[in-house]
Amino acid sequence: MSGLLAQFIAALAPSAAGHAANSHAADTLNVAATAAPIRSLAEIPMSGTHHMLLILPLCLSIAIVYKTLRCENLRDIPAAAAILWGTIVVGMYAVGVGLWALFSLMV
Repeated sequence: MSGLLAQFIAALAPSAAGHAANSHAADTLNVAATAAPIRSLAEIPMSGTHHMLLILPLCLSIAIVYKTLRCENLRDIPAAAAILWGTIVVGMYAVGVGLWALFSLMV
């Protein structure tokens, strides 16, 4: 463990005398950092339909959490969350269609 710490410190503070050892430590750290690349959703190619479908689980999770906090009876949560989920989804799509129509009229 102390060898890794020494390599990390050597990579952070390179000296003129030990440049070759420091570059090896930096290469070791760079290989570890690039071994498993992480991709964000911005890099994944998605069409407009995919973007519209991503709102469904988001609205469902919001509805479940909200109704879990608001319902007195545990048995009421699934039905209440489903109704709220449908309301949120329909409302969001209605707002989207309205804004699209307004944009189409103005351009």
